[in-house]
Amino acid sequence: MSCARSVYGRLESQGQAYLDYTGGGLYADLASPGARANLLSEHVFGNPHSANPSSTDTTQLVERTRATVLAFFNGTGEYNPRSSP
Repeated sequence: MSCARSVYGRLESQGQAYLDYTGGGLYADLASPGARANLLSEHVFGNPHSANPSSTDTTQLVERTRATVLAFFNGTGEYNPRSSP
């Protein structure tokens, strides 16, 4: 088994290739312990400003998260939750 297959196996299982020109690396399967493990092992998340499957997954997750935060704080559409690393 190749290193890439053991570290980034979800790419092959989903039939995806990942290339990021900004130098942002794709997270390894080993970097997703605990509650995030299923989410990160079942999806390939990429730059949300592109048009490809990994970007679509990221955009959908961000939008669901924003809606959840708004609902938690009883917010309306007048607010737009933002996050930063």
